Amino acid sequence: MVSSVLINDSLENLAAGLSKADGKSVMDAFEFVKASCPDITVVCGQPGAEFAKNVGLILAELNTDAQTRIAGMVALIPEYYPEVLEKIEPQFGADVFSLVDSLRKLLKLKDLTGGLEEMARGKNAAQIRKAQAE
Repeated sequence: MVSSVLINDSLENLAAGLSKADGKSVMDAFEFVKASCPDITVVCGQPGAEFAKNVGLILAELNTDAQTRIAGMVALIPEYYPEVLEKIEPQFGADVFSLVDSLRKLLKLKDLTGGLEEMARGKNAAQIRKAQAE
């Protein structure tokens, strides 16, 4: 079954299933993203705000809480504007900051381990998976 949230990419769907206060927080986060990255184009070619909206819509479809949606939407901004990282905790709280920081660490880890396959030529797939897990 195809989701109504993903069919209708209306901004209001970013707050689907949340309380009024949490929905407002999510919408405020989207406005923060738009203001913070007006000129970002992400790797997939989308404008930063459009990408953030789509991440938020996917997280809404998964019925995540407001903090997860906010973190998902703002997580990419510090990659382009590191100074924005300092604004996340005061504006959105420690939970959102922790999620964003953890996601950034995971992405960095992915970048660091992404070359293991290249370095591990001649090793079997099980050894490569073990090295990546470590």
